[in-house]
Amino acid sequence: MQGVAVRHPRYGDGVIVDVDSHRGANVDFGYVAAWVLLRDLELPDDVERSLEETPDPPPPTPAETHLPSLSADVVAARRAVVALKLGQVLEENVHELSVGTDDVRAKMEQAIIAAVRQQPQGVLVEGSWGAGKTHLLTLLTRLAAEQGLATATVILDGEGVTLSEPMGLMEAILGSLRYPGEVAPHGVGSRLADLRRRRNFGDVWQSVGFRIAEAIYRIPLGALDEPEAMEVLEDYFMLALAPTRAREKLRRLHYGISLPPLKARRLDERPERFCELLKGWAGFCALTGAKGLAVVFDEVDVEYATRFVGLRDSLLEAFDDLLRESCPILLAFGSAPASDDVGDVNDAVQDLVGSINGMKRIEAPRPGVEQTKELGVRLQELYARAYPRRTSGVEPHGVRHRIERFAEDHHDGTLNPTPRGFVRGTLELLDVMSDLEGDRVGRA
Repeated sequence: MQGVAVRHPRYGDGVIVDVDSHRGANVDFGYVAAWVLLRDLELPDDVERSLEETPDPPPPTPAETHLPSLSADVVAARRAVVALKLGQVLEENVHELSVGTDDVRAKMEQAIIAAVRQQPQGVLVEGSWGAGKTHLLTLLTRLAAEQGLATATVILDGEGVTLSEPMGLMEAILGSLRYPGEVAPHGVGSRLADLRRRRNFGDVWQSVGFRIAEAIYRIPLGALDEPEAMEVLEDYFMLALAPTRAREKLRRLHYGISLPPLKARRLDERPERFCELLKGWAGFCALTGAKGLAVVFDEVDVEYATRFVGLRDSLLEAFDDLLRESCPILLAFGSAPASDDVGDVNDAVQDLVGSINGMKRIEAPRPGVEQTKELGVRLQELYARAYPRRTSGVEPHGVRHRIERFAEDHHDGTLNPTPRGFVRGTLELLDVMSDLEGDRVGRA
C-alpha cells in the first residue's frame, strides 16, 4: 500500500508511507506525517477490496497495549505548531493566534458581508516579507467561511499559475474550492450532480450563466452516478480538459455527448471569458450550499516578476468590470510592495490599486511590544497543548519571562523584526527549553 493516495476527513489529502497491523497507516500529508486508522481513510476501490479479503490482525501483546495514544486535541495542536514552523497558520488556529488585528478584522468583515449581499469586493493585503500577509489572508478566508462563503486560494508563481494565463487559473481555483465546514477540497463533481438532478435550467441559467448551465444540462443523468465519468466532467469544467478530449473519454464510458467549449480560443478573449466563468462559479456556490465565493490570490509580487504585462493587465481590467456587476464574489490579493526604484507597472501594489477601482487596502499591522508578548503567551499555551509530556516539568512562569525578554529584544531591533521571525524564534526557544528540562530530569 505504500505510495497509495488517500484522503483523511481531518488532515486532507496524503500518501501512505508505511502500514502497521496495529498502528494503522503512516500518511504523509505534506505539512506533517502521522499515524492514522485505516478505517478513517478514503481508499481507492481496489485497495479497499484487498483489505476486505485480508484476515484481521492478531490481538496486540501486553507490551504493545501500553503504548500511549495521542488525543485529537494533541494531534491538532501539533499540526498547528508544525505549520507555524513552516511559516503558515492553519485556519482553525488563526483566531487564537491573531493579535492587534481588530481594525483589520472589521474591514474584512465589512467586505465579506457586502459580497454576500451581491456587492462584489476587491481587497488588497500588503506588507513586507514576514509581516503577516499570509496570516491575514488566512484570517480573511476563515471569516469568509464563517459568513457562509465558499473559499479558494491560489498561490501565484508567475509561470505555472499566473495572471497572464487566466484559463489556467480556473483549475487552481476549482481545485482548491472548499465550502464552509470542509477541511479539504472535495471537488465540484458531487455538487454538479446534485444541481443537475434538482434544478431546472431556468434557475441555473439565472445564477451561473448560460455557458456553464448549458454544459451542466448536457450531462446524462446516468453519468451522475459513475465516478469515472464525473472525474472527466470535473476536469472539463476546471478547463483542464478540452471538450473534444472529454467527449472521447466519455464515449469510451458509453456516454455519447457533445460538450460546449468553455475556454476562449483567442488570447484577447480569455480575460473576459475567465471573469464570466468566475462569476458563474460564484453563482454556482450560492446555489449549492454556500452564499457565494471568496478567491485569494497570494504572492502577487512574485507574479510581477514575469514578462507578460499586457495579458496580465487585460485580466485586471476584466476584474475591474466584474466587481461592477452584481454577484456574490470577493477577490483578495496578497502582495509585498516593490522597492522605490521599481515603476508602478512592475509594482504589484500600485498596479492593482490603479487597475481595480474601489480596491480596499489593508496593510499588515506591526504589533507593539505588548501585543508581541501576548502572541508569545498564546504560542506557549499552544505548544503546551501539543507537547504536554515535554512541557510538564518546565516551570511556566520562567518560560513566559524568557518569551517576554525575547519579545523586547525583538522590538529593539536586536533580532529579526518581523512577526514571522518572532513566531519561529519563540517556537525554537520552547523546543530548547523543553529539551533542556528533559535532559535535567533524565540526569536526575
